[in-house]
Amino acid sequence: MECALSKSSDGFTLVEISIVMMIIGLLIGGTFGGMKLVEISEVSRTVRDLKAIDSGALTFKDTYGRLPGDIVSPSSRLPNCASGPCSRGGDGNRTIGLPGTTMQGEALTVSSEKFTMWSQLVAAGLIDGPKNEDDMEFGAGQMASPIGGGYRLNGYMNNVVGNGRTTNRHTIYVTNIPSDILSAANMADHRFIPCSTLRSIDVKMDDGMPRSGIVLTATECQANVADPTSEYGNPSSLSSFLYLTKF
Repeated sequence: MECALSKSSDGFTLVEISIVMMIIGLLIGGTFGGMKLVEISEVSRTVRDLKAIDSGALTFKDTYGRLPGDIVSPSSRLPNCASGPCSRGGDGNRTIGLPGTTMQGEALTVSSEKFTMWSQLVAAGLIDGPKNEDDMEFGAGQMASPIGGGYRLNGYMNNVVGNGRTTNRHTIYVTNIPSDILSAANMADHRFIPCSTLRSIDVKMDDGMPRSGIVLTATECQANVADPTSEYGNPSSLSSFLYLTKF
């Protein structure tokens, strides 16, 4: 009498293993692809924010004769501006905050033109986001940034900004510290954005160079720190950036 011997096999076949590896690959690819889409969206929204601030401030000046924050009697001229930082008038000298070399050392307070400008832009219906309250945190009284931290008006620059050139524009600093006085001693505390993200913003808005044009990053992003004309390098390094506005 013949006995039929049954063979049992344990484990996975090559086909099954291939299918599992394919699924894992798709999941990993989808995760990284999703992360890239999020970064692209954040960069696009940052560019859109900066352009909105530019156009909002210029429209405000055309409408009211002064820049936001600098307007003398906002409570009598702007809608919904009877209280809070919105109602605090500036000095009417056609600049927001202190000019030139002193502007980085100017303490930010709830009465600063650099702070009241946000609620006045909102009251005029020119930007969305900041609230009319004495809270300097980003997402409260100051405008938050999609890439983290928020936008701080740094003041009116009428001196050297880099590579020996000068400008006569206001500057916006993207930082994660809402009220700290900017100085050489604490500049490293503000560097929190990957250089790869800053390069994407620079390419969309400017010349794609870290130390020229209207988008200026810290030296960490340069391929060659000793050469101020070098292109972006060190994509994973953390840095910050300064935007030269149109107003």
